[in-house]
Amino acid sequence: MNHIIITRLSDLQNIINEPIDFSENQSPTYFPNMWALTFDDDLIKNIQLDDLKFFLTELLNNRRIQLLKKSATLQAKFYLWFDEQILQLRFNLLFDTNNPLPFGCKLDIIHDSETILKEFLTIIHQVALQGEDIEFFDPSEDFEDEDDENNYVLKVYVEIL
Repeated sequence: MNHIIITRLSDLQNIINEPIDFSENQSPTYFPNMWALTFDDDLIKNIQLDDLKFFLTELLNNRRIQLLKKSATLQAKFYLWFDEQILQLRFNLLFDTNNPLPFGCKLDIIHDSETILKEFLTIIHQVALQGEDIEFFDPSEDFEDEDDENNYVLKVYVEIL
């Protein structure tokens, strides 16, 4: 996984230009094409939906070009989600388009990335601008809440490239 703290909009261009990792090792614990984006508080105050939509459009175009250069028949599953627990926008690219996504919760597969981008912006603006408290817990603790596990549904944008 690649983690980057976005301090300027130009940082997003670096991600767009990153080459795809075409290695064969894509086990459940190895995600070379997964990105976790954390946005700097100063940028959060100024970033707009159009900035993220432009980034995503350019990212997907670049990934399509890379796939075509590798093989005209190669497909990949791109998916995007908002990790609310750590306030990160995340995305990944998998080459096995038939297998289910690697999440341990119920999924709401959506076909419009704007829903996730809007939700992401709304929540990070609330946290950064209004100073809302975030509740942290230690994931190494034996923490299980069956109600949360059974009721939590993650929105995921999926597109086959």
